[in-house]
Amino acid sequence: SGQDYPIKSREQIDRYLAGLDGASLIHNDPFPVEFWHDGGWGRIQQFHMHDRPRWVRGVVRAANASPLRRRYPRGLHPHGGAQFWAMSHTAVKYVLDFVDRNPKFVRYYRRTLIPDEGFFQTILGNAGDAVRRENDCINHLEWDRPGMVLTGDDFATLAQTHYLFARKFDSRVDSAVLDRIDRELL
Repeated sequence: SGQDYPIKSREQIDRYLAGLDGASLIHNDPFPVEFWHDGGWGRIQQFHMHDRPRWVRGVVRAANASPLRRRYPRGLHPHGGAQFWAMSHTAVKYVLDFVDRNPKFVRYYRRTLIPDEGFFQTILGNAGDAVRRENDCINHLEWDRPGMVLTGDDFATLAQTHYLFARKFDSRVDSAVLDRIDRELL
């Protein structure tokens, strides 16, 4: 997004990831996802047209979504979560193998809303014991505030959190917080 920033040093990041001992960090909850509108079903059951506006009776539909519902791919239960993850080599290989074997699943996700919050999460959420994972993400996020922009007022929280990165920063709002992170955390 261009608004993420590390809040741990390179050495701390390396140590943290090594401490996972091959597990992936990926926030992934089975549907219905509690904190998403309608549990997230509208994201995946409606056709979402990302490449052009969808005109219906002269009005552009919200998020370019078609009112038509579609059936989710059989044999999988959808999962969702934040798109800020760190995958192990085992997880990456599993995802690539899954994608090669399941082109219909890939095509299905081309018409979902915010696919990076469901595509990888669903693949790994259905992997069972084949992929070790921690249900967490790598970014400190503030979704409950207007604008969600982190400032100097958030520094104490950023200094104490286990997350490796944070978002979202805006140098037009507060560039001093980035300088302080560089000085005191990195």
